Amino acid sequence: MAGFLRVSLATWFTGMAGLKICWTGYFDDFSAVSRPELQRSTTWAVESLFDLIGLDFAREGPKAPEFDAVFKMLGVQIDASEATTGVFAVGHTEDRKRELLKTFDDAIETGRITTKLAESLRGRMVFYECFAAGRTTNLLLKEFGKLCRSDRVIDELSSEDLVLIAALRSRVAYAKPVTISSKFMDTWYIFTHGACEDGDDGLKVGGVGGVLISSNGQYLQHFGMTIPSEWMSYFLRHSKHPIHEIEVLPVLISFHVWKNFISNSQVLHYTDNDSCRYALMRGTGETPVAKCLVASIMDQEHKLQTKSWYGRVPSHSNPSDVPSRGSFETLTALGSIGIQIPWSELWSTLPSL
Repeated sequence: MAGFLRVSLATWFTGMAGLKICWTGYFDDFSAVSRPELQRSTTWAVESLFDLIGLDFAREGPKAPEFDAVFKMLGVQIDASEATTGVFAVGHTEDRKRELLKTFDDAIETGRITTKLAESLRGRMVFYECFAAGRTTNLLLKEFGKLCRSDRVIDELSSEDLVLIAALRSRVAYAKPVTISSKFMDTWYIFTHGACEDGDDGLKVGGVGGVLISSNGQYLQHFGMTIPSEWMSYFLRHSKHPIHEIEVLPVLISFHVWKNFISNSQVLHYTDNDSCRYALMRGTGETPVAKCLVASIMDQEHKLQTKSWYGRVPSHSNPSDVPSRGSFETLTALGSIGIQIPWSELWSTLPSL
């Protein structure tokens, strides 16, 4: 096996470095892309290389397809029809999608699924998510894991299990492919902060702040507002000191107000609250309200196809701390532009709020 892998890698490297072929090498599968006017030349170069080193390969049939704007590779489908604009998509084949949908449909129809099949299905769904641009099924798959336990003694599915399987089926049916473009090289830095303090009347008052910084360190935009009373009333119905929810809230706001900047890009989110950071890393909050907010953030990650990283910044180094308390002079002096928060629009997007 080790020798086989060395030969495979050496073949790929020879074609890439010596013949300037744009191709991939994965075990014994090689996929090449080419400009239309060079397709015949590329085909000849690849076949000649294989012949020279004595490799047997498929010269026709499904293993040797013609060049096309949409093609299959290693179980996934590549759509390069928009390649001239610098964009292509990587998703799943219709065959794989139909296979998964049938498995889910059979489980829903019969109300049963074996532990072995559940374990296999979970592994296939983990792979499926790699080319569906999102973490929205993290919690679903975690719950689905209980159907894979070896101590499970019956195959019948409960009503909760059926709801879970239906949600996974919907994910397979409607998940969009991963879009690859030059925007993947863009990086944005977002700092957020939430504050919860006692007001003059003894009631809790909340504030949120956020700052958007470009990869070259330019302060572009910021927001900072007192949380509306109806939001605070809802938070306080579920927690006496809802700092966890208030720290998560500006992260969700940032996805909405800066979606045109961060879509299809790498985004580094910084907060000075560890419970908020851990919730965003896990994909679930610590309270019912926080779970709802984080679920909406996961949906935004999927919708905008961001590559988000959640890190911690010390409070004294967090530039969003000041606007969360109503002060904007420093950020304005740095060239940042203040923007409003669309509270009504934000509320309408939250599930079960």
